[in-house]
Amino acid sequence: MSAMEICRHFAETVKYTTEVGLFKRSLLQDFTEMSRSLHGLLCSAFVEAGWRSNLIPIVEPRIELMEPLNPSDYSEHLYGKRKRRQIRFDVGFWQNDRYVSFAEVNTIDVALGYSSSQNKDFITKRDVYYHFAKQSRTKYGFIVCLTLPQEVKKRPPYRDQKSIKNYFEEVGPQWIDLVNELKKYLDAHVVIIEEEGIHINGEFLEISFP
Repeated sequence: MSAMEICRHFAETVKYTTEVGLFKRSLLQDFTEMSRSLHGLLCSAFVEAGWRSNLIPIVEPRIELMEPLNPSDYSEHLYGKRKRRQIRFDVGFWQNDRYVSFAEVNTIDVALGYSSSQNKDFITKRDVYYHFAKQSRTKYGFIVCLTLPQEVKKRPPYRDQKSIKNYFEEVGPQWIDLVNELKKYLDAHVVIIEEEGIHINGEFLEISFP
């Protein structure tokens, strides 16, 4: 069962939640409303996609790392921080006694997570994903889902995002580049949700978010 099939079932599920009035445009554009339910809604859509793909979806699985992640390797500000021996993903997909794929949901509060951890006091998504990919001995399916609206009515209260006007155009390409790099190690896919619909590896599914 390919990760691409999970992506397609995910898009169908999101479209259904829109049709029944659960997923609205404001969830993409208003950070306050987004922070209440969007992440959970999208994780639930991946769970449904897992069942439809004949996989067992598991929420927030912890995966043992073959090689621990040492934070001080990524930023001098993280010197002395404890090594991570596990990584937790949003949804894992189980088949035949093992995980075969994982999905990560990233809303705009982590829109700049494609960047390096250097000079930061935390590990970015980019470096977590890279570490997992490079140390993995299995070419897992790996889905990076992003909500990147073209217009934001209320943005996250972060200084480094104040200049962003269109998340889809200004941030999307960097995430796509990251996922393309991950493809060296994983069966990686990028799913981007914006006001007009869903992009799966560049393939567009139009959805009318009310």
